[in-house]
Amino acid sequence: MKDSKEILAVGSIAYDSLKTPNGNRERILGGSCTYFSVAASYYTNTSIIGVVGDDFDQKSWDLFKKYNINTDCVEIANGQTFSWGGEYNHNYSKRETLFTNLGVFEHFNPSVAAHLTKSRCLFLGNIHPAVQSNVLEQMDSPELVVCDTMNYWIDQNKKELLDLLTDIKQFKIQD
Repeated sequence: MKDSKEILAVGSIAYDSLKTPNGNRERILGGSCTYFSVAASYYTNTSIIGVVGDDFDQKSWDLFKKYNINTDCVEIANGQTFSWGGEYNHNYSKRETLFTNLGVFEHFNPSVAAHLTKSRCLFLGNIHPAVQSNVLEQMDSPELVVCDTMNYWIDQNKKELLDLLTDIKQFKIQD
């Protein structure tokens, strides 16, 4: 049976454009928060915190609804939803980033609602490492913290990422 507020996922909700050996797709729903929350929803209640632009379509909202993912804390901001484009090689073992457009994601600063600070598990999806640290500080002793990142944050914000990883490593569950 699912516990309420079992997992909180905070991160990117994006539109991806992909070039692959098997075809190309433009503007498909992606982002680490999206992928993680859909997978987690098979096992437990999942809530997400993210930001999307006013271009976020109903089909995308419907996907979250289909998997019973709580989107009450997803902010809708004026502007474009974060988008990323990549090209995968012949066996999908490597990919090249073609573009990263942060859109409304650039100024995303999540505030964790009081009822979500006690979530048992926290997934820090692909967002600026300083923002991930800010989310971690707002939580009330989750049992498990998982962190995701990508080359953009590694290349642009390595110090903040290393600080975050140190904080996660030193994170102690309080009795």
